[in-house]
Amino acid sequence: MGSVQKVTAEAIARPVSTSDLEEEYEKKSLKRRIREIVWDSLDRSPEERRMIAKLDFFILTWASLAYFSKNLNSNNLSNAYVSGMKEELPVIGNEYQTLTTMWTIGYVVSQIPSQLVCTRELAKRSCIFFATAFIGSMFSGYLQAALHTGMNGVHGLSGWRWLFIFDGVITLPMALWAYYALPDLPSTTRVKWLKPEEKEYFLQRMKKAGRDLEEPVTIAGLKRVVGKWHFWVYTTYYTFFICSENIGSFMNLWLKSLNRYTVPQINTYPTVTNAVTIITTLAYGWTSDALQIRAPIIYFSLVVCFFAAMNLAIWDGVPFGLKWASFYLTGFAQGSGPIFFTMVNEQCAGDSLERKFILGTTNSIAYAFNAWIPLITYNTNYAPRFLVGNATTVALIVGAAITITVAVRLQNRDAVLTHFRLGQAPKPMDPDQVEEVLVKVRKLLWVNELMYASTIAFSKLSFISLYWRIFKLTMIRIPICLLLVACSAWFIIRTFAILFQCWPVPYIWDKTIKGGTCKLNISQFLFGTVLTHCLMDITILVLPVFPVVKMHLSWQQKVGIIGLFASGIIVVSCSVLVLIQVIMYKPLDANYTLSLVKFTVWGNAEAVYPYYDQYFAELFPERDGAQGLNWDHLNEVRELLE
Repeated sequence: MGSVQKVTAEAIARPVSTSDLEEEYEKKSLKRRIREIVWDSLDRSPEERRMIAKLDFFILTWASLAYFSKNLNSNNLSNAYVSGMKEELPVIGNEYQTLTTMWTIGYVVSQIPSQLVCTRELAKRSCIFFATAFIGSMFSGYLQAALHTGMNGVHGLSGWRWLFIFDGVITLPMALWAYYALPDLPSTTRVKWLKPEEKEYFLQRMKKAGRDLEEPVTIAGLKRVVGKWHFWVYTTYYTFFICSENIGSFMNLWLKSLNRYTVPQINTYPTVTNAVTIITTLAYGWTSDALQIRAPIIYFSLVVCFFAAMNLAIWDGVPFGLKWASFYLTGFAQGSGPIFFTMVNEQCAGDSLERKFILGTTNSIAYAFNAWIPLITYNTNYAPRFLVGNATTVALIVGAAITITVAVRLQNRDAVLTHFRLGQAPKPMDPDQVEEVLVKVRKLLWVNELMYASTIAFSKLSFISLYWRIFKLTMIRIPICLLLVACSAWFIIRTFAILFQCWPVPYIWDKTIKGGTCKLNISQFLFGTVLTHCLMDITILVLPVFPVVKMHLSWQQKVGIIGLFASGIIVVSCSVLVLIQVIMYKPLDANYTLSLVKFTVWGNAEAVYPYYDQYFAELFPERDGAQGLNWDHLNEVRELLE
């Protein structure tokens, strides 16, 4: 007990950091890394190994037995179908696919949690768990072959009927074990086999891995989850993946159609596909954890399955041996499933609600689609050719490859945004490096300020000149003249101040120049100039409203004329947002470039907006007025105003 408490105390005392595990991994010797590749707990302390082994004994055995039972029961339907059930019941037309659909609907409600293991432990255990399902599939074939040979007709029951009886006998103890072993979440578990100090230890492990298990399910939380790309892209990929797995499930129907194999042979020969899946699944798991790679393994499995699916889709002219091999090669794809879920677990590790939601709904949605797609594509009336089904599978594999590529690109993008934030150094830098970077940043910022001032000024002058042409006989020509003067003065003053804010001028960006000084208070300067041009934008926006309202026109005509100038609301909105960012600007902040990002974004949007109409003119040349307000339009408006 004392040693367990010591391990737990040490775990709690360590700083909680999502990078601790990775940093620890990088410091390990080659010998320790090899031991970890073989099994990840071999390099831990004896007490830590004991606790992880305890976790594996209860959770991994429960999950593996449950998945074994799942595939044992699901494959027994297929084995029974080719072992006399079709003729004895009889099963007519597409009723076989209807039966599998009914099973799939029941399966959709069950999910497998993976909350207690860390990133470097997850792929191996996921693959062990997944491989047991195909051990169940293999066992189903051998069991049916044995029952057909040894118990067919015993007590008046056919061999395929005995198969379902044995299913129940095997599954019941597994269900009882699950009742005792399944721990729920570490934060809510009440199982007797987990001591309080062990529970606390595992909670700390989850925190160190960056997983928070405490967030409840709320509407706001679900909106946050579905608002991210993870849910949509991962669910789409897994739906493609699951629906493409059907192609390897009909080898027994093909063998039966040849009329050259016995019932035991029809049941046992397809089990080689399951053996291939078991071997590749375990190989994927150990390789994935050893090299810490996920997507390349998924791509490899999809390529092999694509080759097999193409052969089965072509069918006619494909040699008998290649067809046989293609059915076996489909086993390469299924083993990448746990690698995918490992990737999802890692990508969503920092959001407990997102992780739980995606792991549950992704599987459910995928099997919900798989419940009805085979009814259409793999109609047993067309066995064993399945032209529509095999061709559809090829398309599904291509869709899966495209979707996983999208996921990888988005993951890489998020990784860059997470580790290399705008305005912040990705890693600690020495002072010389910092100054070298800041010199470039200040110079670019200085050039940007000059360009921004000229762009804003000339945009304003263009609108003011437009007003001068339109409003010739109205009283607002005086405000127009004042605006022309104010805008010109604003441009000259701002440009001069930006150019000579420091002396000598290069001292603006190079603070190592001796004797350089800066007299301009940049915060006050930015606030004053941005506030001024924001007020000018508002004036330009509302100026045409007064003469238009006083005109003797119908309200439709008034609204139409005001609408010509109403798009300026966007410019004013950008100006206000720029002003807000300037108020929040902290020039003495070490990461001051970060605080300039939004200021620059909204400033650029404000500056280039007046030119957007030209882009629309190129995209929609047939649009009325696509070239902007031409002279005909101006004359019509001016006539109305006069």
